[in-house]
Amino acid sequence: MFVNIILTLVDKFKLTENKFLNSFIGKFIAGVALVSVQAIILALSLNAGLGLDAVNTTYLYLNNIFTSLVFFSVMYGLSAAFGIMSTPISFVLLILQLSSCAGTFPIETAPLFYRVVSKFIPMTYTVKVVRMILSGIDHSGLMQNISILLTFMFTFLIGGFLIQTLRTKLSEKFASKKTAEEAA
Repeated sequence: MFVNIILTLVDKFKLTENKFLNSFIGKFIAGVALVSVQAIILALSLNAGLGLDAVNTTYLYLNNIFTSLVFFSVMYGLSAAFGIMSTPISFVLLILQLSSCAGTFPIETAPLFYRVVSKFIPMTYTVKVVRMILSGIDHSGLMQNISILLTFMFTFLIGGFLIQTLRTKLSEKFASKKTAEEAA
């Protein structure tokens, strides 16, 4: 969320004139680099600092990076689609995910609402992958969960890009119409 807010502020205050970094892809690549560094630092802290023992340490690092990319993509897509309004939306989604992903208690003990919601949020599948990496990997389950996470990632990225493009075209259309009316 922090990286996404930084990118939003850089764009809002026009802190860079670099055409590539101001593009959808450029901002995405910059964000990917930043969240990847964060993910590596987190994995290093968990592994070396706290002594977290994973079945496969390489998978722990790769999963942290992958998870960061997925959640950054979701937030970046929301940000592209809804601008500054994406921040409160992201907070609500985060809280909803924390309460319905089965990360702190078995989802079977949760009310029906959370059991239904859990199937439609990325954190549920992230928790499943993390559990496998820490306790034992079921490769078919791992691939299924990664596929679902990739679906979230690309759906939000593509949706955000399309909505942003549509918003931009509509803004340009209304601006040119207003300019034409003022000239007449």
